[in-house]
Amino acid sequence: MIVWSTKRGVPAADQAVEDRTMNRVITLLASFSVIVATSFAQNQPANFMPFAVGNRWTYSYSTYDNDELQEISSQDSGTAVVRVLARSATADSIAWEFQESRNIIHNVYYYHPPVFDTMYTITDTIEYYVVEYLSGNHRFFRKGTSNWTSVFLMTLDFSDSAAFFRYSRDESGDTLKVHTTWHSETTMPFAVLDVSFVKSQGPATISYEEPYITSLILHSRYVLKDAFVTTVEYNTTPRLPSKVRLEQNYPNPFNPSTTIQYSLPLRSRVTLSAFNTLGQLIATLVDGTEEAGYHEARFDATGLASGVYFYRLQAGEYEETKKLIILR
Repeated sequence: MIVWSTKRGVPAADQAVEDRTMNRVITLLASFSVIVATSFAQNQPANFMPFAVGNRWTYSYSTYDNDELQEISSQDSGTAVVRVLARSATADSIAWEFQESRNIIHNVYYYHPPVFDTMYTITDTIEYYVVEYLSGNHRFFRKGTSNWTSVFLMTLDFSDSAAFFRYSRDESGDTLKVHTTWHSETTMPFAVLDVSFVKSQGPATISYEEPYITSLILHSRYVLKDAFVTTVEYNTTPRLPSKVRLEQNYPNPFNPSTTIQYSLPLRSRVTLSAFNTLGQLIATLVDGTEEAGYHEARFDATGLASGVYFYRLQAGEYEETKKLIILR
């Protein structure tokens, strides 16, 4: 459970504004879906999210919230410090305990008569867990709900997930950029989250906004000012798989997209395809030679009707088929 503890008093009217905004955005962020997929193979992957107890990141912090319907706007500016406090391990994952502290100036402006604004300091702290899976690319996610005033927004919830990975074989160099969107019932994105990771350092910039709502403008941005990152990794370096394996897609059922993961012990010719119940090919997701390692593909079912479909992996002499469900 996330607990906010405000150390300085906040006027009741202004606290109501913060609570309303926070509750609204918590709901939105629960269904982020990642558009970028990563994989690594025999060459050593880069570590873009160094987890270790004692790691610390300090960010400059700014937010802007303008609600034309409620005739209220607010701005925050200051610093946020994120620390890794502890770790606990199971057979297949590690739970990292994070603490996040803000020291900001909060300004609220009311448009409706009587027009006035107020400014005060907020110092608060939250604690939450980040779970890291000890397989594949070491997928990680923030456990539980999140909110747009937090640095680590990488959640895993409901029909879609914000799938971030500790390791990646990124051809662009030392920086890995992840672009995620939350979709409403239409195909238009409702909110956008962009995170830029720096190798061996972690998140360098985090930006969240809702650009498609005419009556509401929400934007928050964190920029890394300073980082203290240790080199302790608790022997979590990824290993090559021992056999070919096709995973069940996640999420399932899904709408409109899902992720299919598979592993290769050797360099192989790979075909990953999707079919309807009549056996008709509806999509070819992968068709080519891939290196040994852990891989994934994204299946976008936009335009397909609800129902049962199948996906098939062919890698050398290996062949396996699994069922997936589109639920509109």
